[in-house]
Formats: sequence, structure tokens, C-alpha cells
Amino acid sequence: MKRPTCECYDRECSDGAHAGASKCLAMAVTRLYRVDMDPDALWFCAQCADDAMDSGVFAPKDAQ
Repeated sequence: MKRPTCECYDRECSDGAHAGASKCLAMAVTRLYRVDMDPDALWFCAQCADDAMDSGVFAPKDAQ
């Protein structure tokens, strides 16, 4: 199975993985879940995952 690319679309992603670009094209390494509503996971590269978890909006499944 082909590993997915990062699903981060945050232009403000502060870890510099895709600064200023609307989509990160790095290889995904972790799945995170929105803590406020969405039961489905999104794939993130390591840099975007750190930024997403720091925001408090995303977390690993076991942390929900």
C-alpha cells in the first residue's frame, strides 16, 4: 500500500513544512483526530502533526 501524503491544508502551519503553501506534500507518518467534531482521522507529516497537536484541535486517538 502506498503511504499517503500529508493532509494538512493550513497556510499558517508554523513548523515550516509548507510555509505559505496551501497543501503540504510531505509523506504522512501519523494519523490524528479532530477533538471537537470529526471522527475520521487525517494523515500528517511529522512537522505538521506537531503543529496540529500544539493547536489543541488534533490529537492521537488514544488521547481523545
